[in-house]
Amino acid sequence: MNAAKANGETEANIDALLTGGSWVAYPVEKSLVVVTSDTDAEVDPETQPEVSAADQAAAAPGAAEVMQAETVTPDNGSMNTPDTAGPPAQCTSHNATVKLQNVTHNTLWYYTVAEHYCYRGGAITSYEAEPTVNHKVYDWAELLGWSWEGADLTGSKGPSLYSWHGSSRGGLKTWRRGQFKYAPYHVGGVTQQKFPQVHLYEHADGNYSYTWDI
Repeated sequence: MNAAKANGETEANIDALLTGGSWVAYPVEKSLVVVTSDTDAEVDPETQPEVSAADQAAAAPGAAEVMQAETVTPDNGSMNTPDTAGPPAQCTSHNATVKLQNVTHNTLWYYTVAEHYCYRGGAITSYEAEPTVNHKVYDWAELLGWSWEGADLTGSKGPSLYSWHGSSRGGLKTWRRGQFKYAPYHVGGVTQQKFPQVHLYEHADGNYSYTWDI
């Protein structure tokens, strides 16, 4: 229970976690999954590849975009800006999933943010007014004290356009933040809150960058 000690848990609480079995749900590792897919699809991080440290570094603000988006069929049902006449727009979506794991590398919960948009000629022509947000606490982790506590609106921004590569409609910024709580039922002195956040920066060439944290 090195993680518990590092978090300042008392010896009594650590003993209670160990004897009661709740140590299995104690948070240890955080990681990120990035997928390009239809925003209507729910992403299960257990089936997706990990993102390397190099990719995470490459996705920091100001870094070169290294991931090419997948072109998908336009969604005309929930876009907030009507398309205009001209060559067909390309449409795509980007997902980023933050997940928290225990000491045995099992996922306790995940939090996914996805945004769908269309672009043409270096400008974003339409985008979803609200991103798709998916989250899940796995059943076994819920039994051991984890719960979803809702959206943290202090970490919410966009979707909104910003200037990119000389175009006032060249970029689309989407920030979202969630809340999870860990309170094992038989260990009253142990409570943790986690705030996963995803910042997507999507561009009018189909590429994107992102930042994340817990």
